Amino acid sequence: MAESTQLQLVAIILTLRTISEFSSAHVYFDPKMGVITAAVFFLFLFAVVTSTTNGLVELHANKVVTAQCHSRVTLHCNISSLNDLSVMLLTWIHEKTGENLCLFDSKELHEPDARILCSYRPEKQLALTFKNVSPSHQGTYICKLRSNQGMKHVSSVVKVQECHGTAEQHSSPSQVQCHFHGVYPQGEVHWFFHKKNVTLDATPATCTGPDHKGLYNVTSNLHTDKTTGNYTCSLWIPINRDCPVNIKVRMPPSSRAASRHIVGLGWALLHIWRLIV
Repeated sequence: MAESTQLQLVAIILTLRTISEFSSAHVYFDPKMGVITAAVFFLFLFAVVTSTTNGLVELHANKVVTAQCHSRVTLHCNISSLNDLSVMLLTWIHEKTGENLCLFDSKELHEPDARILCSYRPEKQLALTFKNVSPSHQGTYICKLRSNQGMKHVSSVVKVQECHGTAEQHSSPSQVQCHFHGVYPQGEVHWFFHKKNVTLDATPATCTGPDHKGLYNVTSNLHTDKTTGNYTCSLWIPINRDCPVNIKVRMPPSSRAASRHIVGLGWALLHIWRLIV
């Protein structure tokens, strides 16, 4: 007989013996009090048996997992047992959608989502790995176990840090533009002309999203009045202002200035030609 089963039987025997002795010692009490006393002891018996059974198997997982955007992240559901364990069902579930992301059904391991890797160590661990974590993966994930020693569950919360994405710039004779792809959260665009902050001169940034990954696209335009020089646009993400994403944009000479230069050179050449003739 297994050690855990023996402990349960010992607890039951001791409790029944205590009830019997207590009843014998108080045989002259009011019958109503005897009924109440018996009920209390049976509740105690139930608590002892339940606590003994619940201690047979436990699940362990990190309560909070904070991940860098686009990194590889793994959630571990570890099993500890005092007795021979037989797993009937072990699964990772997305709490919000109720979807089974990794599932072992006592026979085989099921991986319904190709973007997620699952691994199972018999009677020990079920691991769920996000290949490329994004803000859409944020939320609570529950590991559930059904076994010959009862049912258990434990949860992990996934949090994703800021996503910088990619950036590009465009320029014309009258304005410069910055476009940020795949950022999280939305952030704020700030403009600088050399070292001067000219954000107030820019048009309000436009934002689209979130997309299926929880990412945003942000676009900002700044009218330059055909002033040449170095312009810098920065995406300031609220949760990490100390590390903005910067793009330097060089405003090209305006077409009007170039035309004046060519016309002036033509008049100079014509004047020289007249002097020669």
